[in-house]
Amino acid sequence: MSAPRVYADFNDLPGPTDSDQRMRLSYWGSLCDLARQRIRLRDGMPITVYDSSDGDEDMEVDGIARYNVSAADIRFAWYVEIEPATFRRVAPPMRELASTILTCFHCGVHLDGLLTSVDASTRCPRCGGGVLDFLHSSEGDLA
Repeated sequence: MSAPRVYADFNDLPGPTDSDQRMRLSYWGSLCDLARQRIRLRDGMPITVYDSSDGDEDMEVDGIARYNVSAADIRFAWYVEIEPATFRRVAPPMRELASTILTCFHCGVHLDGLLTSVDASTRCPRCGGGVLDFLHSSEGDLA
């Protein structure tokens, strides 16, 4: 099974001399990709992050998902330790029309227009599941 492919903003890409080779998974596109693909992150999980371009190629880099236990907000707890040597430009896959619409991790309903804000306590109006449950550490317990 290949590593999941999740959006990350490459404007956040660390430089070659940065000692901290981390990219955050707190962007709206990251949250939408994780929820739509129903990915429950695990510390140490291989992951590919990408940034789409307006041209004929995307940028990708491989890394390992990491969980910051001291993060004050669950939306900012996950990041990817990237392996800079794996950076590549690739032909973009077929784009989904609604790739930036958040879906419920539990029931898959599109939440566009149903929520006014999203935080760790937000529940799906259809199934009652936690909208951001996929961000909880696999070692942590879900509400």
